[in-house]
Amino acid sequence: MKATLLSFIALSSLILSCTNKEESTLLESASIFDDNLISQNLTNKSILSTNCPKPADANLFIAITNNNSKALNRSQNGMGTWVLIPELSNEFNYSSKTDPAFTTDWKDSYINSWTGPAPTKWVASGSSLGTAPTGEKCIILQATKVGNTLECGMVTSKAKATFPLYQEARVRISDSHLANAVWMLSTDSREEIDNLESYGDKLGSKPYFGDKLHLSHHTFKDIAGIRKDYQPQLETWMIRKTGTGCNATDDVKWNTDFHIFGVKWVDATNLEYYVDGVKVRTVTGTDIDPNGYTDCSGMKKALHMIISQAAQTWRFADVNEFYNQNITNGARTKMYIDWIRVYRPNQNLGTSTCN
Repeated sequence: MKATLLSFIALSSLILSCTNKEESTLLESASIFDDNLISQNLTNKSILSTNCPKPADANLFIAITNNNSKALNRSQNGMGTWVLIPELSNEFNYSSKTDPAFTTDWKDSYINSWTGPAPTKWVASGSSLGTAPTGEKCIILQATKVGNTLECGMVTSKAKATFPLYQEARVRISDSHLANAVWMLSTDSREEIDNLESYGDKLGSKPYFGDKLHLSHHTFKDIAGIRKDYQPQLETWMIRKTGTGCNATDDVKWNTDFHIFGVKWVDATNLEYYVDGVKVRTVTGTDIDPNGYTDCSGMKKALHMIISQAAQTWRFADVNEFYNQNITNGARTKMYIDWIRVYRPNQNLGTSTCN
């Protein structure tokens, strides 16, 4: 099996468990993170709510309350003249993956022959064109249990691009405990930007992740036969309140409606994250790759666009809970993607400046 690691695989190796407390929960990090992660001293780069106190959990932040889901106003965020990149974008408003609108620029598999982390297996049948409950034409990812394997959807762009770049997607995540992700990855799997990583339900034994978004990135390097993975930890898990209340019951439930997720890859050492048209987080400078894993002084390689689902068994108390038919199989696992759009200053895809 190839040594490729994804955001959800890396995260599964980093986090063992959380308590059942909500805003006050602290991730148990001291003994399980890569040694290089423990020394991180990220300053507050999240755009915080003024309504609620800062969470005791240093990995969590509360974004500004915003109940108006809309695409980013690019003109107000330094991208007014940027253009859509057709090779990396798709409206998914056709009826079949045999349509040239899909086959020309996209494929229903991973960037290489790897089929995913067990028990996940990415298969073509895990994605299809259809209609969301609210009427939008979408590409739909849905999981199916086959024996001890969970067959999931994976869609990737054939082309790739480098910064400056803005990726935005309108997504309704599944009502299941599968990982729903929209992200970017280099061909050699050493540079990764995660626009969205999320879970739709709140498990009885480990409910921490059910109402949160993970906004992060990774840099990887093989050192002495060990796959090293850096990702920032502090203030990478986001919650948003529906109003002025500050209790867990006031958190937005991301699986109940479509939301728009965006990430601006400004340059090799700057990322900006947006949710429903509002900036919520930035990562800059040495926080991008403090250990030099890319050997590129930041993130400089061209990245593929990826939409995927996967099983992350670390989230479950036991195998029986993981294989609950109501949450790993059937309609509750449907992830709806209305569209994905990628913009750059011009139609050029850019060139990797470090190989």
